[in-house]
Amino acid sequence: METTYQRDEDEKKPPKKPASRMPKRRYAYFRDDQIVILVTHKEEIISEEALTNNTNQLNQSLQGIKEDAVVSPRTRVDSVRLPNPEVAEGQASMLSMLTYSIEKAPEDPNYLMVMVENYNKQTKDSLVPGLTIMGASPNWLTSAASEAGGTGGPGGRPSPYNGSRTGAPAGFGSLISSLTEKGLYGNGEGVDVVILDTAPSAQALVSAPKEWPDHPLLPTLLGKQDQLGKMQPGKLRLYPAPYDEVVRLWNTSLNDHDYNMTDHGLFIAGIIHSIVPEARIHLVEVLNQYGVGDFASFVRGLNVVMNEIYDPARKMVINCSWMLEFPRDDLQCHHLNDAPTDPDAEFERLVREYAKYDEATGKMMQFLFNQFSSLGRNAVAAAGNDGRAEQTNQIPARYPAALTEVYGVGALQNTTRLTALGQYERSTYSNIADEPETKGIATFGGEAGEGNGVLGVFIGEFPVYLNPSFWRRILNWIILLLGGRVAGPPNITKWAWWAGTSFATPILTGAIAAVLSSSDQIVRVQDALKELYTAKIIGDRTVTGLIQDATEAGEDVMPVLQS
Repeated sequence: METTYQRDEDEKKPPKKPASRMPKRRYAYFRDDQIVILVTHKEEIISEEALTNNTNQLNQSLQGIKEDAVVSPRTRVDSVRLPNPEVAEGQASMLSMLTYSIEKAPEDPNYLMVMVENYNKQTKDSLVPGLTIMGASPNWLTSAASEAGGTGGPGGRPSPYNGSRTGAPAGFGSLISSLTEKGLYGNGEGVDVVILDTAPSAQALVSAPKEWPDHPLLPTLLGKQDQLGKMQPGKLRLYPAPYDEVVRLWNTSLNDHDYNMTDHGLFIAGIIHSIVPEARIHLVEVLNQYGVGDFASFVRGLNVVMNEIYDPARKMVINCSWMLEFPRDDLQCHHLNDAPTDPDAEFERLVREYAKYDEATGKMMQFLFNQFSSLGRNAVAAAGNDGRAEQTNQIPARYPAALTEVYGVGALQNTTRLTALGQYERSTYSNIADEPETKGIATFGGEAGEGNGVLGVFIGEFPVYLNPSFWRRILNWIILLLGGRVAGPPNITKWAWWAGTSFATPILTGAIAAVLSSSDQIVRVQDALKELYTAKIIGDRTVTGLIQDATEAGEDVMPVLQS
């Protein structure tokens, strides 16, 4: 795993080479020398005294770990107004994520877990004046519905669609027809859909509809020229990551999916736009070009949602097709049984042991998402892609899909496929959509390979073949010897097949947005989801008693076909 981390003094300068620490391990779960703390406070600006007191508290938690290690007094303070308009008088009205760097951190990253535990124990017994500590944790990595330790990625690599660009079967007519028949379809008017994900550059988004004006989705999604040559905006709004965040995350990638993934967020936007063409789609960049972010970038994205997008007069649903690299189950750690002498496997064992007893991370995530669910603006999140074809065990959803107020989504294979018992067949890579008692939902996510996944918008370059043929390898060597660059398949149609819980998630998000738009009386995401159940758009075995209304794992199903 290639990862770069720059010290505080270098944060404003473009990094010249990868840092030496994290790449020494095959697996990474969090940033080696950063800690994040969620706090609430009454004053809009945290006082210097409160920050100093908290820094001193952190330095105490380092005692006995490494003598010359010290928490940097420099912090990044991202303050967000709590989205609950009914905050009781006298209670904390501001929420902040404090990100601290540890100078002269030990080479062994395990110290950070000990430090976090020490700090959380201290703050339970003592208060930091001016702050209410919600919890501290390592700065966990996030990724595009990946697997343990940053080693995964979506359910498969994107592959080109080689049919007609204008006639691509990428619509969701069956879902729209079902919603229309039940009186639940709206075209998205009056609804904001927020996507926290990767994003292509602004230049790529602007130029795409000009280069491919005959594409069925690009002109309406990204904008087009009118008869007078004036640019008319599309339904998508871009919120790029700030420069310092791009620098911090610039080279972190997934071992098995180390390729440019900026189209991941656009692919998701296209799915939603296909279902609700009049919805405003807000693409907030919280993952880098390789599909990786961290806890801090995710909180910064929520800050954007609350301060720049949220409008009490409009309905809203949030799409999170990514997950925290926080392992909730041994099956999410693929190397626990490796030799004890393997330092990477030992690190993974220690992370899993830490995760079993860490309550702060889950509580912090729950607190953040609860602010939006209290307003009826819940998030819909990908369950994760930890599964393997040879596994028979069911792997639980990762965060944030596992949270109570977030609707987790698992993936189904082509939804005409049923098991021997007549239940819907889950995708081999898919985690369980959610804890079954909290209404986990599975919908179409497909399998890897051409024609097996979801078909969606893809304007970038395809990755190099994962397992090239003998002649392809020979050709690649010739190209390299001649000084050329090995490239993946050509992208002719600007459509791609792609599989993963990442792409099942926006199908449910789009359905919720359609229901929200269908009636002035349906305002909350919770109510829209209830309507989908009542209309049997989503099958619920516990209500109908029919096994075909569920997967073999007990998930509720929303059968969807593309056409």
